Amino acid sequence: MFRTNTQTASVLIVAITMAASAIAAPAIGHKKGNPMSAEETTFVELRKKAAHRKRRIILNNDGGDGLAKKVAGDSSGLDHFLKQRTTALVGSQVDTIFYCTGWAFGSMLHRTKVAENILLRPGAGYQDGVLRDLLDQGTDSLQVMVEFCRKNKLEVFWSMRMNDTHDAKNPLLRATMKAEHPEYLIGGGKKPKYGQWTAVDFGNADVRELVYRYIEEVCTNYDVDGVEMDFFRHPVLFKSHAFGGVASDEERALLADLIRRIREMTDAIGRKRGKPILLATRVPDSVEFCRTIGIDLEGWLRDGLVDMLITGAYFRLNPWEYSVELGHRYGVPVYPSLDNPVGVVDPKIPEREFSLNDKLRWVSATKECPVDAKRRSMASWRGRAARAFDAGADGIYLFNMFTPTHHMLWQIGDREYLKTASKLYVLHWRGTRQPPSNYMTKGNMLYHELPLNPMFPLEIREKTLTVNFPIGDDLSGAQPAAIAEFWVQPATCHESVSVTCNGKPLTGGTSTGERLRFALPSASAKQGKNVFTLSRAPGPEAGKVFLRDIALEITYPAAKK
Repeated sequence: MFRTNTQTASVLIVAITMAASAIAAPAIGHKKGNPMSAEETTFVELRKKAAHRKRRIILNNDGGDGLAKKVAGDSSGLDHFLKQRTTALVGSQVDTIFYCTGWAFGSMLHRTKVAENILLRPGAGYQDGVLRDLLDQGTDSLQVMVEFCRKNKLEVFWSMRMNDTHDAKNPLLRATMKAEHPEYLIGGGKKPKYGQWTAVDFGNADVRELVYRYIEEVCTNYDVDGVEMDFFRHPVLFKSHAFGGVASDEERALLADLIRRIREMTDAIGRKRGKPILLATRVPDSVEFCRTIGIDLEGWLRDGLVDMLITGAYFRLNPWEYSVELGHRYGVPVYPSLDNPVGVVDPKIPEREFSLNDKLRWVSATKECPVDAKRRSMASWRGRAARAFDAGADGIYLFNMFTPTHHMLWQIGDREYLKTASKLYVLHWRGTRQPPSNYMTKGNMLYHELPLNPMFPLEIREKTLTVNFPIGDDLSGAQPAAIAEFWVQPATCHESVSVTCNGKPLTGGTSTGERLRFALPSASAKQGKNVFTLSRAPGPEAGKVFLRDIALEITYPAAKK
């Protein structure tokens, strides 16, 4: 059984760093100017084939199922552990499980000699759950998950949150290493402008070495199919960016070198065991945003350093087509991250500056819009998935979805099923509680897809307000019923507001409270991008008028619920 010793780990890091130059790294496949051998070519092709296997749904499990309490009659704790989020997945459309065992950098829940297993720390507060029982039996949650997936023919990745900072507010998660080595931290005693003080600085060579050893240890000791490097949990990596600047070329090169070393290591282990270990990465959906925080995303893809691209989380800056085109340009499959919807209304959000165009204004909504509740419906999940598939996505990635019996897991991974299933489309599902400006200077200026929702309404002026509204349905075939709803505030101004869809006026609408509701003729809407325009007739009305939300409900004859 592994034991944790942070002092030993620190000594090892120094020794490893000193010896690094003397150890030749395994070949990645081929270096510039050097042709690949037949063996290398075969392995690279094997890795590509594994990367492009069919994945209808990837389910990311954050590892919280291990905190379940042991129940009577389950002496090992295994059954109760698996029942939390896993057993019911058999027969669903989930083909791959990404399993996370760390909620803060340096603290792990699996057996480790390099990191710190917080279950072994006295007073950590997590000893009463199933996880400690598994450790006492010589196993752990990651090993159990690997064995379950092997038995049930599921793919399994270990997910590493590259700079998770849940330990900023929860000291029970904080690795002892962070107190012993404050020089590893971005804050160094100061609170950075972006991110938390417990974030580690990837500009520090020892930090990068730790990352490498964490991943190497898992790949060596566990039969995983791949590793996910989750840079969206949380997207602050270097001091330069954390304190309000932009990551330098040198910093991007340091991180790229780390990813290259990890690729070389996983390939070496993969060759030895006769099966590749894939590398997936979850990042913001913008090359520019990634560059600002230190990620040379396009370079990673071009150089073949990652096998799978996952984009999206707290915010989305571009239509899904942006990420799909980027990944596919370099032969990498793309999986949009559909995070759980959260309430979109928060009157405490401060006013912020946007520069999409002069129509945009940040307005703190003070009451809930009914469309908010619909964001959690099955119809909305189907709409999100259909939209992602229409953009060319290779599958669906779900984050923080903890209900293994949820109907969506038997529906949203099937493109054919979605074609004639009822749906709800809205522009933005998660609200804007964590906008990009929370993570970089002028981050909101990178929005290329309107985050329209009750927290972020758009002002309707006499000049036309244009909203691009993509959908994943072909309305010309089965001729489903399509209803478009526009939430306009104040309701007293509805008579002065006119709406068009793709240049065709919408007429015969009804008004209830803030809601303007129109039956949408199939000839007026289309699969892909649609353009809604709203304008106000000139008049003496006092005050401003805002579009708070748009919802498009599509129902087919004998619609699937």
